[in-house]
Amino acid sequence: MGIFNFTKQNVESTPEVKAPEARPETPQPVVNVAPVKPENKKNKPVDYSAGRNNDDISSFFSVDINNIFKYAPEPTGSHEYSKGHLAQVYLLKLSQLELGTFSKVYVIQYEDMHYDLAFRSTISGVKPELQEFMAFCASKYGPDFMSKGEFKEADISDLNLGAFSRLWMNKIRIDNIYMHINLTFYDIKPDRNL
Repeated sequence: MGIFNFTKQNVESTPEVKAPEARPETPQPVVNVAPVKPENKKNKPVDYSAGRNNDDISSFFSVDINNIFKYAPEPTGSHEYSKGHLAQVYLLKLSQLELGTFSKVYVIQYEDMHYDLAFRSTISGVKPELQEFMAFCASKYGPDFMSKGEFKEADISDLNLGAFSRLWMNKIRIDNIYMHINLTFYDIKPDRNL
């Protein structure tokens, strides 16, 4: 039966099959994270708390967070926070980076004159100064609502996903939900330490 006719193929005449071209990879955001335990040239841990009052959160900042209006922040508008109640919003561009990270702060002032501070950055990494601040918050307030405290190596994957956060209820929130580090203080009463 001659249904199939097999013949020997000439190897030299067989067309060469090329591998499909590789598609260029889409670059993923890269998060620059400082070492968890930064060291100086003499291999001693860097102390970012030198000269700081270890009981006062405001000692981490060059601006007076308990009296922010002395810097004359610019009004940017208002928003309704409760039916019929408006909060005034102000912007203060900072002359130096706070916690090595934040270049501006929004002040949201409520009718009873207390306010929230929303520090904003243009970076997605956690600098050593911010790591030190998180360690301070964990020691002062305990673990956050997800039982997390100071910055750990395991937080790097959350940073890359935009899912990093620390939240001490009604006090402090640190996150990178929009791929930029944010720090918010809640319910500050003027001239009263946090």
